[in-house]
Amino acid sequence: MRQGSANGRRPDLLEARLSEVLGEQVWRESGIRGPDDTEQLQVRITTLEQQDVDLELKIQERDEDLQEFGPDLAGVLEA
Repeated sequence: MRQGSANGRRPDLLEARLSEVLGEQVWRESGIRGPDDTEQLQVRITTLEQQDVDLELKIQERDEDLQEFGPDLAGVLEA
């Protein structure tokens, strides 16, 4: 179930990131620049977004592992 959710979010995240990058390019080419702290915040946001994607994938992998090995583990715990 989470697989659809994680895979559905990825295009949205990629689209948002592409929009952000293109916006930054236009912003810089126009000669309009924000303060350095704005750029630092953008870098931090990008880092956190990537961490979010990575964690979602780890959760998805663990969910799949639990589905695969869950019945075996339940048998061991009951013994």
